[in-house]
Amino acid sequence: MNKNKGFLLLEVVVSIAIITGALVFVVRAYTTAKYALQRSSVMFTSSLLLESQMFDFEEKGSIESDYKDGKDFHDNKDYSWSISAVSTDTDPVLNQRLGLNSVTLEVSRKKDREESRSYVTKYGLTTYLYAK
Repeated sequence: MNKNKGFLLLEVVVSIAIITGALVFVVRAYTTAKYALQRSSVMFTSSLLLESQMFDFEEKGSIESDYKDGKDFHDNKDYSWSISAVSTDTDPVLNQRLGLNSVTLEVSRKKDREESRSYVTKYGLTTYLYAK
């Protein structure tokens, strides 16, 4: 009987293949989670900035027709906003004068625009404000 204690070359190769497969799976899960966390952070920051800027416009209560503006946020230079107001003079169903403007506010991240990413880089919100 052969009493050599050791591993066959085939056993070593199979165990290395199994360990490599497991490491590839762990690394891929880590990079996917990291990417999702980054996108979630961008979306969360964008939504907070979007909400705060829209509250500023809603506090005024009215906005003029064909108003367009946009600039950087004073406290967050990585993001910028743009707004446009389009007149909605009459209600198409009731044919009554509304006196409202449809206001669309968009927030975008400069880094995403510069890198021309394939995912969504603008986050928007639409509301109605009285026309001046």
